[in-house]
Amino acid sequence: MADVCVNMAGDGESLAKCCEPRRLRIEHAGETSNCGEKRVASAEPPATEKRTRTVAQVVAFGSVSLCGLSREMEDAVSVRPAFCRLAGGELLHFFAVFDGHGGSHVSAMCRERMHELVAEEIGRAGTKAANEEEWKAAVERAFARMDDVVLAACACGRPGPPPCGCERSGFESDVVGSTAVVAIVSRSRILVANCGDSRAVLSRSGRALPLSDDHKPDRADELARIEAAGGRVIYLNGARVHGILAMSRALERVL
Repeated sequence: MADVCVNMAGDGESLAKCCEPRRLRIEHAGETSNCGEKRVASAEPPATEKRTRTVAQVVAFGSVSLCGLSREMEDAVSVRPAFCRLAGGELLHFFAVFDGHGGSHVSAMCRERMHELVAEEIGRAGTKAANEEEWKAAVERAFARMDDVVLAACACGRPGPPPCGCERSGFESDVVGSTAVVAIVSRSRILVANCGDSRAVLSRSGRALPLSDDHKPDRADELARIEAAGGRVIYLNGARVHGILAMSRALERVL
């Protein structure tokens, strides 16, 4: 079962300074989409993907994905500018990283669905979503729904129910899942939610400021929770749940 930590930063002036275009190197190349975005063509090898985009009158952003020495890319990046509006009309932008383990199907599902679930929960909150605590609660509900989607899916990655009829149907594993770190950005606030050990960091005046707390098996509160649930933390090349997973929370089947 997944759990989530939600943090919010709200210094409007300093946030605006962090988003100033003069502090970012923005390149424009390639074709323009119907959303007014421009994509940069990349000459990197297949294992590397770089993107730099701008959205008019909103924010500047970029992303990079590195497969490294893995045989399969198990991670996913989700960038959804202007993915929803608050009841008062304020635009929100969604950025997320999903670090998969045991395969890529969970992180891929998170990439395709998480922003939709967050938008739905914020929409249900209506005018209350402008309240900080309600905003946090909406994101927590979205994470819980995403966890349910993942648990109901087939091992091949097809969402369910009904059950999939493929050869992997019914297969279960304790080491298949994904971490998640989500940042929702408005003009004056940043809300960060994380499950697992993927991190969010704010760069301010050249200094890295943490916006999330890792869920690690050797963290005192996490260790106590794992042992209370009947699990064990084994120190094998670092602290690991049952000697396998280096994070103590994830979307899907992690103690």
